Amino acid sequence: MKVHSLPDDLRAELAIGLLGVEVKVLETCLERVVHGMQIDLGSGEQVRPAVSTAKTDCQLLSEFWPKFVELMVNEEGWRCQSIS
Repeated sequence: MKVHSLPDDLRAELAIGLLGVEVKVLETCLERVVHGMQIDLGSGEQVRPAVSTAKTDCQLLSEFWPKFVELMVNEEGWRCQSIS
């Protein structure tokens, strides 16, 4: 505030404004995570970047999950609440 010669009585308004900017940034980030980044080309068309779905030589979660749950029930005493 001193660098830009702002009076101390504007401290609350400045803080609220900065928090509003932070909220907008986080909302934008959430929107991009949920729906992907959309690029406006100006003509009403949008492009979504391609997501790589390259298959690797790894085991699928659906293949080992039942055995993992069974192990945790038998060895760690997982009950229905933990399994859920």
